[in-house]
Amino acid sequence: IATPTLNNARELGGYVMQDGRAIRHGRLLRSVQLADAAPEDLRVLREQYDLRLVLDMRADDDLVRAPDPEIPGVRWVHDPIIDFSLWQDPAAKLQGHQEEMDRSTPEGQLKAIAYFLTSGIDAERMYAHYLQSEFGQAGFRLFFREILNCPEGAVLWHCFTGKDRTGIGAGLLLEALGADWDTILADYELSALFFTERIRWAEDLARGAGYEEEMVQKIAGLMAGIHVNFLRHAWDYMTDTCGSPLSYIRQVLGITPEEIEILRDRYLE
Repeated sequence: IATPTLNNARELGGYVMQDGRAIRHGRLLRSVQLADAAPEDLRVLREQYDLRLVLDMRADDDLVRAPDPEIPGVRWVHDPIIDFSLWQDPAAKLQGHQEEMDRSTPEGQLKAIAYFLTSGIDAERMYAHYLQSEFGQAGFRLFFREILNCPEGAVLWHCFTGKDRTGIGAGLLLEALGADWDTILADYELSALFFTERIRWAEDLARGAGYEEEMVQKIAGLMAGIHVNFLRHAWDYMTDTCGSPLSYIRQVLGITPEEIEILRDRYLE
């Protein structure tokens, strides 16, 4: 997407599904949060892409700290994926929702992730936890419902950096449209192209806090990297519990075969 102030912004258009059809260009957009987008980039989304719906996957405090701007003619829906009120939730611990860990600051994020890495929690199960929790399931169910209820124009969904919650949402939608695993993985991995500088920044931050080099690399990976194993565990979870990710979408999220066909007819050509 030609929007200089929106990092990690791209579309799903052009991916070829297993039945040979390709996703239409300019209809399904994913990005970083919109709070820092320049007015001209918001105009591009509205005028060039005919944006009609924004799904914001961030937590409540993110909306207060860095709210998305209003875009004329665009409907905005809050669609949180992580319940940060549950401190025992591994995902919440990773994101640092403890009183002593203010995740609105880089230092707070650093402290939260260091805590997570030494807490004995299996980090690689984080994405799977989103799909397993009732809160996360409600979020992804709403994700599909809102897209189904937007027959015209483009849809954009985002979280904070546009790689984790946003990436899972993109993967689920690609599954519904008929993508294979290699396509889903390739789209997820594209986020790595946008975070080279952020990874260096996270490494410097961790070194400056006095962590050993092994911990520095782990912290930077969780703060700014992508996690193929996390995604693979999430897809394995759906296969193990429901037989396939598509069955998970149908059985757990409640998206019917007829609704999946509506999505395919709308977005494939």
